[in-house]
Amino acid sequence: MNKKYLLQLICIATSLFCFSSCIKDDIPGSEEDAFQKPADENVIPADYNANLLAEIPQEIFMNAFTEMDVKMGLIQEAQLSIHDVHATPHAYQVQFSTLIDNYAGYFVAPQDFSGRLVSTSYLCNQFRDGPYGCFLNVKNNVTPLLYDSRTNALPEFRAMCLVIYSLAAQEVTDIYGSIPYNDFKHNVESHPFTYMKGMAIYDSIVVDLDKSIAVFEHFNMRPDWHKTAINTILAKQDKLLDGTIESWKRLANSLKLRMALHIVEVDPIKAKKWAEEAVASGVIEAGNREAYVDPGKEFSAQHPLFFIARLWKDTRLNASFESIMESLNLPTKEVLFTTNKGKIYDHEGHLALNDEEDLEDFDNPTNPRMVGIRAGVPMKPRSDDNTYLNYSYLGDKFSSECVYLFRMSECYFLRAEGALRGWNMQGTAQDLYEQGILKGYVAPSYYSNRWEQRYAKRYMSLTKANDYTYVDPHNSRWNHESVTKIGVKWDDTASKEIKLEQIITQKWVFNFPNSIESWTELRRTGFPMTFPILFVTDGDGSLSDGDMIRRIPFAAVQDAEKADVLSTGIPSLGGPNTQATRLFWDTDAPAI
Repeated sequence: MNKKYLLQLICIATSLFCFSSCIKDDIPGSEEDAFQKPADENVIPADYNANLLAEIPQEIFMNAFTEMDVKMGLIQEAQLSIHDVHATPHAYQVQFSTLIDNYAGYFVAPQDFSGRLVSTSYLCNQFRDGPYGCFLNVKNNVTPLLYDSRTNALPEFRAMCLVIYSLAAQEVTDIYGSIPYNDFKHNVESHPFTYMKGMAIYDSIVVDLDKSIAVFEHFNMRPDWHKTAINTILAKQDKLLDGTIESWKRLANSLKLRMALHIVEVDPIKAKKWAEEAVASGVIEAGNREAYVDPGKEFSAQHPLFFIARLWKDTRLNASFESIMESLNLPTKEVLFTTNKGKIYDHEGHLALNDEEDLEDFDNPTNPRMVGIRAGVPMKPRSDDNTYLNYSYLGDKFSSECVYLFRMSECYFLRAEGALRGWNMQGTAQDLYEQGILKGYVAPSYYSNRWEQRYAKRYMSLTKANDYTYVDPHNSRWNHESVTKIGVKWDDTASKEIKLEQIITQKWVFNFPNSIESWTELRRTGFPMTFPILFVTDGDGSLSDGDMIRRIPFAAVQDAEKADVLSTGIPSLGGPNTQATRLFWDTDAPAI
């Protein structure tokens, strides 16, 4: 390598390292903070049709490398904001635990947030805009890089930016149904913004993923000086993976595979094509390829959900998850959740459950147990007489868990469903399903190798769900017999519907606590079987008893936002701006 460029590379590596410790800790905020101008006033817009596989002269590459120096660090904040993991978990809370965690069946908010969340179906603008605010934080940090023409001279870095934007855009589209995808990607600075149809967004994402995958696959053909420089960038800027191009390729393919299964009921031919292409190119198959952020490493912080549950007392176990864990005898349930913490009283004020500190039997209460809350139960203020605050929350060992964006187990379950549909997923449905369980590690930092060796095979031997009845110690009105009737053991003679229910149920269990994807699968397939949400009429008026919350409506507080939603948002959605409107991949046809 030319000594001049070697010196540049050393200087850049040093500056990138320093920059990683001083990234701004943004929390999604007001409309005026949502859109940023490019960091460099004289930036030339990128050519989105540029050939990213073309040979790049060393001088042009190194000049872009030098000029982009500090600006490349924006990608760190973008990665940390996809599932917001900053030291202060406020953004994570409004992104997940006030709404989506509850809709997916994992958690329930145990208090009414000063009247802003009287029950699961209730909406307030402050909360329903939370996931969108986190997406805007990703967008604000990654699109100035995509907009900058100099990233065309750094093709692997540009591909990395496209994957990050694609992952965030896919998730937020599955929450609201539509976003101004192209305007945001091209760094349009002011209203009006044009919302796109969900399927058009998916198609655009896959175009970008295919470009990125091609760049990653071409990487080994680059000259050594090019590979050394890109590896230097990855070593400093990669906050999700292991700092290798191979892992970024597998993440891109895994996202493409996920999206393929999402659209299977609306475009099965395209779904099969995407899925088979992704698997052939290579998806996540090993733990060191998983996409996650370690809050302890980045911020000396705990998993944000642990903080929200334990210190703020703002989220508790959902009764549906309790029922599924007990019906299937999930071996890790005692690690994931505690027994009740504090005494629980029934609605007449009688002691119903003791806590661990006082096991004396008086008034005939039962001993502590894992106990969840029915989604939709009317909530009370946060106060000493709110007995729901004493229901089960995350166990101690969860505090050190990483925040996972894409697990290898999800890929195995996705491939299992594809194989069930007759696609080439490089394995049978049974083998891939069983690998999904074996590689699941519900609590990775605690179980990891011990899961496969000691627990998974026993779990997989369950042929039929255990009889179980959820009992709410506070109010017996909410008691409900378990709706989980399937076992875990694969039965090749079972119907396709039963097999699909097994695949999705286990994907849901092992995806915990990634509630965005789990809520999507619940809406798409109807699995796993969960308890009906109570008091859905607390919502926006579009839901009837027995209905599932299908989307989060656009918040649209500012006049300019309202105008955009009316002009292109609602038309692109294809239905009213309500909780009951189905997204483009959400049909009422049988799941298989």
